[in-house]
Amino acid sequence: MKVLSGQQIGPYKIKGILGTGGMGLVYEAVSINSGNVVALRVLKKTDTNFADKDAELRFNDEATASKKVKSQWTVKYIDSGVDSTAGHYIAYELLSGPSLVDFVKSNGTIPRGQVLKLIAKPLLLGLEDMHSQGIYHRDIKPDNMIQVDDKGIFKLCDLGIASFSNRAAKTKTGMIVGTPQYIAPERFSPDLATGSEAGTDIFSAAVLLTHLLTNEEPGSILHKNKKWSPSLTEVTKQDLMTMGLTPQVSQVLSKALSFDMSLRPSSCLKFFTELEEAISGIIEKTAATQLSSSKLIQKKVKSDSQKKHETVRKPSKYSTQTKKIFLTIIVICGIILLLWFVRSKSPANSQHQSIGRESVSKNSTLLKLAQSCDKALPPLSAFRQFIKEEDSLFTKTMGKTKQIQSKLKRCKGSFQVKVPQDNINGGHYH
Repeated sequence: MKVLSGQQIGPYKIKGILGTGGMGLVYEAVSINSGNVVALRVLKKTDTNFADKDAELRFNDEATASKKVKSQWTVKYIDSGVDSTAGHYIAYELLSGPSLVDFVKSNGTIPRGQVLKLIAKPLLLGLEDMHSQGIYHRDIKPDNMIQVDDKGIFKLCDLGIASFSNRAAKTKTGMIVGTPQYIAPERFSPDLATGSEAGTDIFSAAVLLTHLLTNEEPGSILHKNKKWSPSLTEVTKQDLMTMGLTPQVSQVLSKALSFDMSLRPSSCLKFFTELEEAISGIIEKTAATQLSSSKLIQKKVKSDSQKKHETVRKPSKYSTQTKKIFLTIIVICGIILLLWFVRSKSPANSQHQSIGRESVSKNSTLLKLAQSCDKALPPLSAFRQFIKEEDSLFTKTMGKTKQIQSKLKRCKGSFQVKVPQDNINGGHYH
């Protein structure tokens, strides 16, 4: 039966088709009651417009199992029922991300850390929750894992061929359902079935994870692979190492892929714990190696930088010393010019005393400057001696100036003439 957009199935209005499966079609639909968008799985009908009885029973089992499983790692069950026109349906939460098949096609090899976090963890912990309820998936494959969104985890879905621990699965006698590449060997050879069906799910999960970690498609009776066909030939640790896995990861996966069910991990939780330790150890070791390499590079760069700076500092230090010497020479030349200018003005007798005092003061200041410079540069000691000699010369000059002034005063007294006051007033002088 073809369902058209806008058609109503139960309390859901169809928006469009999302995909097809072995037993049914999956539509995007909107709940008329809540307005929530859901993934509506509808049982596919035969050409006579009636569903196959065996398929109908298994579809009902899927609804029962989905309703029973309460896990954050699996697709959430919402509702189920029978529509008078379309038939049986199950409503699940709608996951907006791609299937694992499409994700691998788009991204290629997935880093080990992402395989562990986004796929292995929800897959194995989701199976652990199912097994605790006595439900076994039996159809683990990339098509049945859907990403929550573009960056979220992958949730396990489609319990269409799930089995229950308290009753036999609803399949025809001699019929093997599932995907051959991921089916455990005991499903083909019942004499190998020496444990619970939990071990069967563990085997299938190990095949899927090995496929993701090696990027090698598994083979089977129907789909043979030159490198490995896990349901036909037992995969060893050495085989997995040859495919590029580390000894630690190879050890964990080879146990889960063993034909002897007693050698497999006792639970999906234990399987995840062992795999997490193996992969995390590799990631930590790789990170430590990268960090060590990074530190060595940084140390080398720092060392080279220090050498470069040391090379640059030497000319800079020499240049500073040169500047000091050059500046000192300029100061000395300025002082000499200043002294020459002061001495060139000394012949004027009326200014001898004032010039002498200023010169002495200036010479004292220059002497102090010379003393300061002498501490910084040894060559200034000669200049200091020069200033002392000049100071002595000006001191002697001042002494002679005073003697001349004294003689002038005595001479002035000897030649002084007294003029009668009345002659001055009368305007006559004889």
